[in-house]
Amino acid sequence: MSRDEMIFYSIILPGPVSQVVLGCLLVLVSVGSFVFSPLDFMLWEKLNMRPGFPPYEWWRDPPDEVRLRVHVFNVTNHERWLAGVDQKIDVEEIGPIVYLEKLVHSDVQFNDNDTLTYTATRYPIYLPDENRIDLNATIIVPNLAVLGLASYLHNAPFFVRSGFRFLVNSRGSPLFVEKTIYEYLWEFTDPVLDLSKSLAPGLVPVSNMGMLARIYADFVDQMTVYVGPRWGHERFFQIHRFRGHPQLPGYDASECPDRITGSTEGVMYRQHLTKQDVLLYWRKTVCKLMPLYFDTELVVDDVPVYRYNLSEVVFSRVRNGTDCYDTAPSLPAGVSDASKCYYVHRSTLCSITIIAQWDGLTDTTGES
Repeated sequence: MSRDEMIFYSIILPGPVSQVVLGCLLVLVSVGSFVFSPLDFMLWEKLNMRPGFPPYEWWRDPPDEVRLRVHVFNVTNHERWLAGVDQKIDVEEIGPIVYLEKLVHSDVQFNDNDTLTYTATRYPIYLPDENRIDLNATIIVPNLAVLGLASYLHNAPFFVRSGFRFLVNSRGSPLFVEKTIYEYLWEFTDPVLDLSKSLAPGLVPVSNMGMLARIYADFVDQMTVYVGPRWGHERFFQIHRFRGHPQLPGYDASECPDRITGSTEGVMYRQHLTKQDVLLYWRKTVCKLMPLYFDTELVVDDVPVYRYNLSEVVFSRVRNGTDCYDTAPSLPAGVSDASKCYYVHRSTLCSITIIAQWDGLTDTTGES
């Protein structure tokens, strides 16, 4: 037998020691298959979020599942209310107006401390096939330009507020205006707003008060989340920083104990959840942390999962002095002030003239 043939047979037919080692490895693998299921291996690998692997690619461009359903309210007795004849404003609900909310993750960076930094961009896409509402129909609505700017300037110096009052009176801007539904959502302007913006651009942050225009004007957020085996399943994809900070935007950390650290943006969740777990969900549109509680068990693609939902009292007021989302005076239960995450300060009329529902965000599933 030649030397090359001896080397070949030594590779194909390992010696006794190698056979023992190989046998031990096979025994360990067979035992491990009983202790750890294929799902366990998949979830452990998912912690790494490796580019090119299914979990990473699914997260980077998530499926289009979130529907934004908008309801607006047409004021039907504004003249009688302004005249003092009616004590309450009567409204007619119109909707839903349906959009698809698209989410894209970009500028992905893996950090040395086993965190992942990325940019989350959300924008709505109008769905004509799912809509029955004419966006060119006109409605009577509160003048968001006047009310919003008045609210924004409510703590401004006296001469600034006096100047704004003079502009409103001189321009004759009414408290209620007629707008198309599209203008109300996307292109709400007023001569007072345009003039104020040109005279004092530093005091007037925007010239368009459209409700959805304001919500999505700045919906590009830098997020940093925990990834990797170092943090385990418990902290997987929990938020570490939002726009570089651990606290909620717009809130004084010394007054509001809630921290955005440990919450989720609602795409990836920590793994091996139990029915007792409470997930903290962060949605900038609502501008507060919201707890998700176990609701029911499901089976999706032969995988057992748990569904978590928002509590029905998530927007109720807490009366023991610990509600840092409360305002002075307090808003009614069920109404939330999201102004701290945007430019305009609180205005009750602005807060209750639109209802937006994001289907696909209230029902959350995670691997059990």
